[in-house]
Amino acid sequence: MKKESPSPRVNGNPARRTSETASALGHLALLLLCLALLASSSFAQSDSLASRLPADAWLFIHWHGTASLNGVRDSNSVLRLMHDPAVAALPGKLIAYAQSQAKKDNNAAEHQFTQQDADDIVSLLENPAVFGLLNRPGSGMGATTNSASMFLVYDATGKQDLLDEVRMRMVSASAAAPESIPLVIDRVPVTKVISGNNTSYEAHTGKYYVRTDSLPAMAELLPRLTAANPPAVQTAAIPSACRNMPGNALLDFLALPGKLSVSQSLSNPNFNLSAFLKSLHVDQLQAVCGNLKFESSATRMQTVILGDTSAGSILNLLGDNRQNFATMALAPSGAAYQCSVLDFASLYSALKTGFTAALPPDRAGLVAGIDSLLAMSWGIAPSDALQLFTGEMAVIRMNPAVDPSQTVYALSIQQPDKVLSLLRKIFDKANPQEKQEGDTTYLTMSFPAGMVPGAPPSAETAPEPNSFTLAVTPAMLIAAKGQRLAREAVSRSHAAAGSSPSFSGDAGFLKVRPSLPGKLDSLSYTDLAHFNWEKVASDYQKQINAQAQAAAKSSGKPAPPPVDLLSGFDWQAISRYLHFALSGGWKDSTGIYFDSFIQ
Repeated sequence: MKKESPSPRVNGNPARRTSETASALGHLALLLLCLALLASSSFAQSDSLASRLPADAWLFIHWHGTASLNGVRDSNSVLRLMHDPAVAALPGKLIAYAQSQAKKDNNAAEHQFTQQDADDIVSLLENPAVFGLLNRPGSGMGATTNSASMFLVYDATGKQDLLDEVRMRMVSASAAAPESIPLVIDRVPVTKVISGNNTSYEAHTGKYYVRTDSLPAMAELLPRLTAANPPAVQTAAIPSACRNMPGNALLDFLALPGKLSVSQSLSNPNFNLSAFLKSLHVDQLQAVCGNLKFESSATRMQTVILGDTSAGSILNLLGDNRQNFATMALAPSGAAYQCSVLDFASLYSALKTGFTAALPPDRAGLVAGIDSLLAMSWGIAPSDALQLFTGEMAVIRMNPAVDPSQTVYALSIQQPDKVLSLLRKIFDKANPQEKQEGDTTYLTMSFPAGMVPGAPPSAETAPEPNSFTLAVTPAMLIAAKGQRLAREAVSRSHAAAGSSPSFSGDAGFLKVRPSLPGKLDSLSYTDLAHFNWEKVASDYQKQINAQAQAAAKSSGKPAPPPVDLLSGFDWQAISRYLHFALSGGWKDSTGIYFDSFIQ
């Protein structure tokens, strides 16, 4: 009899081989994680999967199932775009391309991802699931490995037969059949699955399919999934700012960093991570939560980071909220504008303190030594140099789809004479050409191709030096590839309000700006209705073809024919549905908040 430990009330049976595995659900879990990173509503729902999680779940991603979107499929712009015939045909073309590539690589037919596989995954995603991490029971907070256990719980209501079919199909495509060992936990059959060096545990209990990577995690989850009304211990631990987020999300996520001591699990005698994080007030980070929602009016993603935002905290990186952004004057109407308010001096001070606390006593002076070297090189202490930059950092893309080099970067400044002196010292070896025009000083430098933002040179032509221009005005440091962009930005900053079409007066921006709070410390807006989607896709396709040709050349194989997956696609379809992307962030004493919209 095979015994498994540690686990309460677990009985083992003789080992035997079967053809089942949980690899298909592993793919599903990975998909859910990817969706979360693209970005709660249901945290307070009494019958949700999240409410059944144990108290030591410190991270989870709750997928509510695409069936929850039925009420907004005909009104949400993103969902309407996805169901437009022009877009709906794309997945089939991509799958056909993947199959053709697999055949060229001599992969067996049964290993190819088919349209049926895609349809089945889409069907499975109609149901709710939750993926996350538990503190591994029985391991101390100082454990160096496996301090967390992954889990996946999937509501298989109406999908059990399809789930079994998909799993069997994945097993049949495996090079070797996994080994399955039947177990029992609290009268629930559990299967231990060994596939190469990986071990997982799976069970079916009622309507739920459960998969974990440790036996104690399975033993902890099953009683809460089988109980009629388990105490909502996880929901009780969720901060109110997360519980009170608006409802009807497709996906929400929550991390409670205080439940897992990452610093101790990554201890190093040469760097005290615990001291470093504590000095940055990371130990006072309460929660990170958010959701992705498809509303009738827009697709929305919200994120909240709750924690200490006082001086010395890493969350104090963001500066104070403001009603107006000075750098907005540099952007013409139709440009894509992105700006954040950052407290560079506070961040530098916090990092200095953190590294000094983390290094061993015999190396603690290294931080002060580097600070002194920079002061000697710049002619000003780094902390004083960073005080010259007053917070705003903007990126303005004149035509982001057609030419990424048509971009202006801007920083708000004070004491321009000192900023100019600092730049002269930093770029001394670049031999900048300097020219004074009115209250603005231009520094023009040339760098080897690829060292500054801009399109890379063609492989058929010799790389030419890139010209990069800095413009120092009384209140702004402006940078651009080439003098024309810099001069045009300076001209807009001097123009009287309303004298020329400007971003701040853009009708589309003014219409949607009230969706965000009045005072922000970050703001981003892109006009999607006039975005050149065809150019973006064409450039990406050219990049794929160039990489394929380079790979063939290096391996001595004939160059493959160019790929054209998007011929005949109606690019205006995207602009018919998507009109703008807007996002903003703000900070208060409780944390940092972000809200994003696509409509």
